[in-house]
Amino acid sequence: MSAMKPVPPWYRHPEPWLLLMAPLAAVIGGYPTLWLALNSNHSLVVDDYYREGRAINQTFARDAQAERFGLMARIDTDQWEAPFAPPIRGRWTIQVEDPARNWRLVAPLSDPGAPLVILAGSAKRTH
Repeated sequence: MSAMKPVPPWYRHPEPWLLLMAPLAAVIGGYPTLWLALNSNHSLVVDDYYREGRAINQTFARDAQAERFGLMARIDTDQWEAPFAPPIRGRWTIQVEDPARNWRLVAPLSDPGAPLVILAGSAKRTH
């Protein structure tokens, strides 16, 4: 009769641990994901998307009105008398409009020190 070797318990084998690694990683990674989902800003979700779409169309109508009037603006920062710090780096947009909000001129600002000429209809429209 041959002597049988004793079988070690399951936790002494590497296979169960390799199989448990993927579910364990998912559970551990789920906690930060849950925290982010509960504490983040949900501003991309709009309750009334129809009203938001109408507001965008009104904005485009204001751009078209400025184009019909043939409006133009020149903004030059070297005429300012008050000391100011240059704007923070990043993407800036200049918007000029009348007090009644019937028309507007919009243009991106690439160099804060250079004069900026805004022509009606020159802004790129993205939907």
